[in-house]
Amino acid sequence: MTDIELTAVTKTYGATTVLNELSLSIKNGEFLTLLGASGCGKSTLLKLLAGLEPPDSGEIRKGNINLLAQTPAERDCAMVFQSYALYPHMTVGDNICTPLYMNTMSFMQRLPGVRWLSPSARKHIRTAHEQGRKIAKTLGIEHLWSRKPAALSGGQRQRVALARAMVRRPSLFLFDEPLSNLDANLRQSLRAEIRQLHDELSVTFVYVTHDQHEAMSMSDRIAVMKNGRILQLGTPAEIYDQPQHRDVAAFVGAPRINFLPITRDSQGRASFQGQNLGQMLPATVAEVGFRPHTASLKPQANALKINAHVVLVEYTGAERIVTLTTPENINLTIVLDSEPNLRTGDDLTLFIPMSHCHAFDSEGLRLMPLCVPLSCAA
Repeated sequence: MTDIELTAVTKTYGATTVLNELSLSIKNGEFLTLLGASGCGKSTLLKLLAGLEPPDSGEIRKGNINLLAQTPAERDCAMVFQSYALYPHMTVGDNICTPLYMNTMSFMQRLPGVRWLSPSARKHIRTAHEQGRKIAKTLGIEHLWSRKPAALSGGQRQRVALARAMVRRPSLFLFDEPLSNLDANLRQSLRAEIRQLHDELSVTFVYVTHDQHEAMSMSDRIAVMKNGRILQLGTPAEIYDQPQHRDVAAFVGAPRINFLPITRDSQGRASFQGQNLGQMLPATVAEVGFRPHTASLKPQANALKINAHVVLVEYTGAERIVTLTTPENINLTIVLDSEPNLRTGDDLTLFIPMSHCHAFDSEGLRLMPLCVPLSCAA
């Protein structure tokens, strides 16, 4: 197996450009997630990989093979849809085995009467059922073999759709937001199952979602998309800890990252709430971002100090999510492990270690590195 390479791929619908000269390398055997808001082009990219739609320009290659010259059937990929796309008149067993029927039986052999009268057709059916039952057992749905989709729950239907994709043993799995119609507990369970399946099958998974939790918990790498382009491609840790663009930082993380606008005095020195940050920040910084979990109420050296007013305290069990506003009317969210006496209306001073801050320029690009000289130490 080889990597899949997309080079300068563009796709438009009328006057709307959905993919804009996008280039991407998908490593063989990896779990790659395309993450982004609705309309960013991630599902369109999946359709291009499957061959359901052609690009307007660009190349899609798998080693020396030009995938654009192949039909969808020749690309050896399987797709799992958001809407399950099961055949309502068929049993679970027949839904799972349909790809095998299509690959091994002629049109005549697949006809309802002929399939049971023809000895060769019956042999193909037995073989398909043996393979299908193994997959169904792996996914824990073997007991549903004779049911029809209408008698299944959402989670059971999604497992049937997964089994139908798995039974062909393709070299590429494509997932188009397969868990978005399920409740939160079931999504969490199936996330673990899909990741486990990837590890067992050792084939390439390309997964589309707008849910950062799915992307962060399952992926080897994540491609964060916006307006038909990839803003950043990296591991979940790189995406979270080292966002290369403001929009990446804003999209990934819950609660969301906080942003502070940086002002400059008459001499051009950066400051916030009167604190001179000129020695700590790059000269072109426009905004500073910090994650809610990095804030502390204890004074620290080399820290950004913020005065704020408590607007809301939310108790979540192990943590408290605190919403604040600054005198400049900037809304902030922080997460504290324990502050039992914190109340709405309190005035707080926050300390954010500069090592945990992210600096962005006026175009949203991350500036590296943050400067924390020894002279700033307390």
